[in-house]
Amino acid sequence: MRSFNLRLFAIMFVATIVFGGSMHLLHGVQVKRQSRVLYNAAEKAYEEKNLPLAIEYMRKYASLAPGDIDAQLKLGLWFAENRSIGAAYYMLEELVRNGEAKG
Repeated sequence: MRSFNLRLFAIMFVATIVFGGSMHLLHGVQVKRQSRVLYNAAEKAYEEKNLPLAIEYMRKYASLAPGDIDAQLKLGLWFAENRSIGAAYYMLEELVRNGEAKG
């Protein structure tokens, strides 16, 4: 009759926890790095007067960093500048509604 190898189970359990935790941390680092790259690309595209590309990058950044109110405000103003009035209205209204717009 075979018996349960508790030592092997404990080693495999700890290895799984350590591996899973390290993958979670690595993913967090990569998301932060990617969001910074998107923000910088949006700023650069805006400086180069490429507003549609700047909006695309800033929209992706805002989805990765939903707490960045300044980026959401910029995105709303860029929508307005690009004459995307509906999107600008929605974005800026959400900021005002949540009391997050600077006044």
